[in-house]
Amino acid sequence: MKYSISDPDPDPDPQVGFTTQKEQSINQSINQSINQSINQSINQSSFAFYIQTTIVCIYAYSTTTWMAFITLGVLIESLIFELGLRNI
Repeated sequence: MKYSISDPDPDPDPQVGFTTQKEQSINQSINQSINQSINQSINQSSFAFYIQTTIVCIYAYSTTTWMAFITLGVLIESLIFELGLRNI
């Protein structure tokens, strides 16, 4: 059988380019769980960083200069650990 350009698709597939309701709900739940875990890790990291920065400030005002530098080094190292840069 011969088809011209104006003829409709001889084998139309309605599934192409469309996602079912089940697939959409699965994708939505996956995206929600990923966003929730990312936000939770960001909040934990920033809270721990805030506590460590406060400790560094207390050390800097209450102890000698070399002690403050040691604490600052510990802060930088723990920040690297929290950002996951140690695994690189």
